[in-house]
Amino acid sequence: EEVTHKKINYSLEILRLILSFWVVLHHCLKDAYKIKGRFHVPTFMIISFYFYYNHLKNRNINKIRQRFQKITIPYITWPIFIFILNNALFK
Repeated sequence: EEVTHKKINYSLEILRLILSFWVVLHHCLKDAYKIKGRFHVPTFMIISFYFYYNHLKNRNINKIRQRFQKITIPYITWPIFIFILNNALFK
């Protein structure tokens, strides 16, 4: 297996980490403590697509399929988990 060394932009990685943390805080904290402004989600999405562009441009089907699976699994499992939890608590 071929080992490739990618150049990592640490400033963008740190920004992505901070923005993802802000997204979690925004969803978990009460209204009084929420972060002012709505720039964290759009900026996080722009950075994510910036890093993903080469896979789309090269039509790397395996990477696209992996990314799609990583995105769809939480979108399917979390609503089912919350639905079961809500029905168990309120019945």
